Amino acid sequence: MALTTRCIFSHQVAKYGEFSISCWDICCLSPMCKLYSEVINISAAYLYERQSDCWFMPTFYGIIKRLIWTTCIFIPIYDSVEDHWFLLVINITETEAEIWDSHRDGVKENHRRECAIAAIVQLHKVFADELRMFPELYMKLSSIKVIYPEVDQFVVNIFDPGIYVLKNMQHYRKRWYHGFHSAGQRVRLTLELINNPKMKSFMLFVPLYQLMSNYMKQPTIILLHHI
Repeated sequence: MALTTRCIFSHQVAKYGEFSISCWDICCLSPMCKLYSEVINISAAYLYERQSDCWFMPTFYGIIKRLIWTTCIFIPIYDSVEDHWFLLVINITETEAEIWDSHRDGVKENHRRECAIAAIVQLHKVFADELRMFPELYMKLSSIKVIYPEVDQFVVNIFDPGIYVLKNMQHYRKRWYHGFHSAGQRVRLTLELINNPKMKSFMLFVPLYQLMSNYMKQPTIILLHHI
């Protein structure tokens, strides 16, 4: 059983472009688990694939460069000190960088700002060639102010900041949180990742489901992290 479990958990369940996730990565969508960067990356890649003027910066900065056509850049940031995800949204036209944080704390705001500034500095490095070609764009990025938007930011539990980041990327500046249910959102995201027709699915859900049924006597993908 242990060998079979390891083999199944190491297999990919979905691939989209340069991003992929394994059965093990899906485990982070279980209750009371924090999201892995792999899940955030592949979810965001699918979300913004059709957008022409909005896109996201993968958490490891491996990107297709298209800065010159961009009005809005979404950067998921993982704060390793706090073990916490938050979202930086760079509005180039407004010359502002917004911090969307599910646990806004006056004590931690300076640290979040430092992380945001570091991400903007990295953005300059990644797009150094493009910025030299477009001085006006360089001036806009150089004058960006880091702010917290003047809106009520929905507070989630300590395990859901990754979900919060994805929902704000999907419904930017909208009140998506009415009726929010953590477990339901995790189930929905799991099914979207595995069953989305635009993703290259490896169809390991059925054998994994059967393995869990035999091992747990309770066939549910939400309990994967208990193996």
